[in-house]
Amino acid sequence: MALKHDNLTFSPTTRPTAVIGSGTLGSRIALMLASSGGEVRLYDPNADQLEVARRYVEAELPRVVAGRSGALPGRLVSLEDRPSRRC
Repeated sequence: MALKHDNLTFSPTTRPTAVIGSGTLGSRIALMLASSGGEVRLYDPNADQLEVARRYVEAELPRVVAGRSGALPGRLVSLEDRPSRRC
C-alpha cells in the first residue's frame, strides 16, 4: 500500500508509523497499518490499555493478513511514554 500526494509517497513498509492512543480506534488503526507490512509504534500513557491493544493486534493480525489481498504481517511496538525529541 502506497499513498501518493504531489511528489510525496508514503509506504508503511519503508518507514515506521505512529499511532497515538490505544483505545478502540487507535488499536484498530494500528492493526490496519500493521497488516500493510510495516512497523507500527503504538503510544499510550495507560499501560493497561496499551496491553489490551497489543494483545488485540497480535490476536487479529494473522486473520486480517489472511483475509486481505496483498496484506503482509508487520510489527507492533508498544510504548507507554513518547520518545524524547532529538535535535
